[in-house]
Amino acid sequence: MKKYDVIIIGCGPSGVAAAKILKQSNVCFCIIDKNKFPREKLCGGGLTHKTTSLLKDLDLSLDSISYKSSKDIDLFANNINKTISITHDIVMIDRLEFDYNNLKQVINDNLFEKEEIISIEDNILTTNKDRYHFKYILFADGVNGYSRKLIDDREFGFCVEYSSDIKTDKTVLDFCAIESGYGWIFPKATHTTIGIGKFNNKKVDYQNLLCDFAQKHGFPIDKTRIRGYHIPVFSREIYKKSVIDNQYILVGDAASLVDQVSGEGIYYALASGKAAAESIITCIKEERELNKIYFEKTRNIYKKLIKRKALSKLLYSRYEDLFIKIGLSNKYFINYIERLFG
Repeated sequence: MKKYDVIIIGCGPSGVAAAKILKQSNVCFCIIDKNKFPREKLCGGGLTHKTTSLLKDLDLSLDSISYKSSKDIDLFANNINKTISITHDIVMIDRLEFDYNNLKQVINDNLFEKEEIISIEDNILTTNKDRYHFKYILFADGVNGYSRKLIDDREFGFCVEYSSDIKTDKTVLDFCAIESGYGWIFPKATHTTIGIGKFNNKKVDYQNLLCDFAQKHGFPIDKTRIRGYHIPVFSREIYKKSVIDNQYILVGDAASLVDQVSGEGIYYALASGKAAAESIITCIKEERELNKIYFEKTRNIYKKLIKRKALSKLLYSRYEDLFIKIGLSNKYFINYIERLFG
């Protein structure tokens, strides 16, 4: 049986951020993932300025991957077509490259891939390949991992996405592409990601809506290559349940830490993974309660996501067009858009 102070479930941004902090503090940890890396990951792949700044703070470099930067955003709504320029670039990455590059910067011989969790009981985690003794588990396994069993009453939105071989230099956000959400076009180094998504579970014809949106902006779509994924909708209740028995902690998408205005998840994954690891380190050293430390460290994340949730109810409402039209003539709104997407 292998023994670790901390087991991280999942090798995405939140898991890697946690691993980076634990490694720096010489905490004995391992990472377990059900996949083999590098692996495909559906994601718009836009890194905001606060995300790239946090990556630098974590000493996670982007130097080994291909990416494209964008400073101008073409913003669409009904009867609105406006290009806004932001101070800081959005960095467009491919998640397969991004996640694998990050993972290589934190692992030694402590990564166990293609392992499915069978059970967790009495500080023993059993997979289809081995058994692990632990003090803490950090669940960074996204919306469809083992941690989904641990919290009830989650809410989900949904996205569909298409990878086009046609390249472009334009970054597009289109708020009339779908109700209660938006469409996006993100240029990458080798391709273009086109998608639509929304933040409620009302059923719509995603395929045809994506085709219409793509055609509007000059991209033909092969329906057989459209892929979809769930968006975990942030809620106060899920956040408060994200620390369980002062031994298990859920971060990133596993804890529904997604901005309901922009759909941004990578920043909150990195930030919550970092905070969770720091909280666990404090508990190991001082034998304090995990929930109190973690909720204190993530108070600003929580407050920010609560504000975004309130704003989303205004933005994605019947007053959406009026809100955007008035906002585009207001410098404070433009600055706010920049903070959201730039």
